[in-house]
Formats: sequence, C-alpha cells, structure tokens
Amino acid sequence: MFSPACSKVFRGCLLQQARLTPSQPAQRLRLSNFDPLCHSQVRFAGHNKWSKIKRLKGANDAQRAKQMSKITRQIISAVKAGNNETDPSHNPYLAAALQLAKTHQMPKATLDTALKKASGFGTGSEEDLTPSVYEGMGPGGVACVVEALTDNKNRTFAEVRHAFTKRECSITPVMYMFRKCGRVIFSAGNSGHSLSEMEDSAIDANVEDIATIDEEDGTMEVYCAVKDLWAVTKALGARGYEIKEFETAYVAEEKVSVAPEEMEAFGGLLEHLEGLDDVIRVHHNAA
Repeated sequence: MFSPACSKVFRGCLLQQARLTPSQPAQRLRLSNFDPLCHSQVRFAGHNKWSKIKRLKGANDAQRAKQMSKITRQIISAVKAGNNETDPSHNPYLAAALQLAKTHQMPKATLDTALKKASGFGTGSEEDLTPSVYEGMGPGGVACVVEALTDNKNRTFAEVRHAFTKRECSITPVMYMFRKCGRVIFSAGNSGHSLSEMEDSAIDANVEDIATIDEEDGTMEVYCAVKDLWAVTKALGARGYEIKEFETAYVAEEKVSVAPEEMEAFGGLLEHLEGLDDVIRVHHNAA
C-alpha cells in the first residue's frame, strides 16, 4: 500500500504518538496533521470544490449563451417586422431589441453577426421566425402567457405543452386576465431629476399607469398604450432620461398569491419555459 520510505515515516509517527501522555493534546493534534491519510483527504476536498466551481461556471456560461441566442433571434425578427429597416431610429422593433442587447451586455461581435444575419448578409442561412403566443394555467392557479419566436410552431407548441402537463397543468385560454400594453423602465440619466419630477414627466409623456418606483436604484416602470410605446420612449429619452428597457408586455389585471406548497412547482415551470430555445418571455399573474 505504501512505499518502504513512506511506511517507515508512518510507523515513526505512530510510535511517537504512543509515547505522548494525556497532558499533551496539542502535540497529539499536530502529529495527526502529518498523517498521510489526512493529506490525501485535504487534496481530494480541494479537487471536489474546484469541480463544483467549474460545473457552476459551465452552467452560467451555457445560460448566457442561450440568452444571447434568444436576443439574436429577436433582432432578426425585429428587422423583418420593420420591413428590413436596420436603422433603429426608423424601426422601433429593432430599437427595442438593441436596447435589450445593451441591457444584457451582448458582445459587439455577436451583435454585428446578428444584424448581418437579419440583413441577409451573413454566412449563415436566414431564419424564418414567426411570433407565437401560448396560454396556460400553472401550479396554484397562476395564469401564464408565453411569448415565443419559432421556425416550427408545432414543435414549440409541443414543448410548451409538455412543460405544463409535466406538472399536471394545462394549456388553456387565460388572455382575458391580461392586457397588452407598452412597458418602459427608465432612470434619471443626465436629467438630474428626482423621482417626483420623473413621475411628472411620465404623465406629460402620456403614460397610462406608473407601475413601480424603485427608490433604491432610482428607476421607474410605466405602462402605455401599445401604439404610443415608441412616442413615449422617445419623449422620455428627449428629456435626458436613460431608457433601461422598453417592450410590449402582457400585464395581469389582478395578481394571485401562490401557496407555499406550490412555489417549487411554479418555479420549476418558469425555469422550464424560460429554458426553451424558442421562448422569449413568460408573463404571469403571480404576486
């Protein structure tokens, strides 16, 4: 098991430890640190810790790669929706997609590739993506609206349905519980305005509702009519505010509380849906 040299050292340690008296606990502890078996355990513990770190990093990298892929699909779809206009000042769909790319810190090279694919100048084949919306009732009676961009509606529907049925839930109409509107999140930016002044500016910009005010990070979330989303966004930007996000969204008319025993199942459903390649956003009415 051990080499002759190692065995000799090990026997010496045992003999030395046998000569120690009960009044020498510190020496006994120090000798145990020289046990070859203890050394092996320390090395393996460090190895296992690094393995966990690598697995976690790999999972985070994979998640970010998937997020970049989804944003790329949104950019391609946005250019098509805007009649192949690649100037974001004349294509609000593309402007929203580019703002999303900025929020998620998409690398410039990845962004350039996405724009080239959207314009038809890339080396890869152009994707034929179609927007799709799916409705379902999740665990605890939580209504969900799932937005997707897909090149195969049958495949995407099957994947979304499986996410619900796996948790004994179903695809069913729930859209009557939501309203479609424009959603903008902005901060003071270069304006130097207070939250109260930002609120006044939002009202002047013709927003319908001020949803949340986050005093900690100085942001405000507002809703407007879908047809006014681009105008509201430009009006707020013109006042020096920094636009964090803007998009069309499905906003719940009323929120429902999720029972503690349903939280894990509901969280699993969201994770499953958001992990699907074709799914872009998941809206729900959970409080």
